[in-house]
Amino acid sequence: MKSLIRFFVFISILVGLLFLYFAIDKDKANKVETVSEKYTEALINSDQDGLKSVLTEVSSILDQYPNNTEALFLRFNIYSQLDIQGKACIDLEKLNNLEPIAERVFGECIYCLKDGKKQILSDCYTRASALFEKKLKEPEENINY
Repeated sequence: MKSLIRFFVFISILVGLLFLYFAIDKDKANKVETVSEKYTEALINSDQDGLKSVLTEVSSILDQYPNNTEALFLRFNIYSQLDIQGKACIDLEKLNNLEPIAERVFGECIYCLKDGKKQILSDCYTRASALFEKKLKEPEENINY
């Protein structure tokens, strides 16, 4: 009888931990989604102060969840919009380590960021953004690099 009670207590604790894990994951996704909407609004309105505010929020999320690729990509976008090349390069290298989705494209971006080649960087950034957004929506086997 004691072993049966222990078993049910163990199962209850396990179910509670799983529930907590998924609740935290959903909270993280909601935070990133909310900040992403603010980013889009600031970008559409060409609001530099709004972008800086969103940058602060994204950095706060990344303090809690440093390997969140969506937040990292969002911060990379903001750094690029605010023309903060050095920090954009650091985030791009982190993204490449976390999600090696297109190492050649990211490698070119990192090279362009370090050398300050604005036009090539713009083209490269566009390709990297498209690939990364596609990666977030599709399974890896469907992506053509």
